[in-house]
Amino acid sequence: MKITYFNEFDPQNDYAETTIILDGKEVELDLNCEEVIGSTDWIPEYEKYVVQLERIKKDILQYINNDFIEEGLTKEWITFHLEEIDEEYIDALLKNAKQFLNKEEQVLSLLRLRRIGLYPEYEGYAIWDFVLDDEVSDEILTLQTDTNGNILNIAWES
Repeated sequence: MKITYFNEFDPQNDYAETTIILDGKEVELDLNCEEVIGSTDWIPEYEKYVVQLERIKKDILQYINNDFIEEGLTKEWITFHLEEIDEEYIDALLKNAKQFLNKEEQVLSLLRLRRIGLYPEYEGYAIWDFVLDDEVSDEILTLQTDTNGNILNIAWES
């Protein structure tokens, strides 16, 4: 059967992955179907979600920005990178950032969406993983949304 982003999908599979283009950039998309193996009831909900990826990403980026301003977990995550990663690596990363921003804002501007994981039948339907640069840090800023794209929580993983 055909579903968006996964040309041929076998409902008997518990996992599938692909690479998509979102806002002109490559993003890993994985589908974790352990809870729905053999069923196709979850597909309309999946289709409804994936057509909204650009809007959901925009909402998530706004949430991340607000969390940074309010000195939440995003601010801690960025501060960690500035304090713990060799300054030479940070400076190399920041050469591509907007120079009129302060260093923390520059790091924030370089966040990159690496992965979206979808989990049909879970309350936390989607996991959005943001990183700086895989060569510099394995720390991930993760946001979880429900099936409507509402943000449920933000976490820091590695």
